[in-house]
Amino acid sequence: MAVRSAIRAHVTGSPHDVAELLRTLARAHLGLDACVAVAHGSDYMIRMLPRDTTRTIEVLRQAGATAEEAQVAVVWLPASPDTLARACDILTGEGITVHALYLLSADPVRGHELAFECDNAQRADQLLWALAY
Repeated sequence: MAVRSAIRAHVTGSPHDVAELLRTLARAHLGLDACVAVAHGSDYMIRMLPRDTTRTIEVLRQAGATAEEAQVAVVWLPASPDTLARACDILTGEGITVHALYLLSADPVRGHELAFECDNAQRADQLLWALAY
């Protein structure tokens, strides 16, 4: 379990513009461990786990996107149907708001590796530890 820096980015345009933004990061040799983009009309909310947060934010802003750092609790949880609901119940029961949740990896033995972007990632990491084992 760990707390990592993630990025919340926003860009207005087309799917081509999102792809160009990702090409810009690639040209800058900035790797991502995870990325999700969600469209709402011509607006795209992008969440990413970069290897170099500071430089990635800088490049995103230079490319015209808004970008800010966010903290995520990265946890491995069992791959059972109720795990996500239980995790969210634990966090909201402690007054922690989950802003985003994304799957990073799935393994038949280890379960699901998830990133919980929330207002208190450190506390979320501690609380979710109990679900992992």
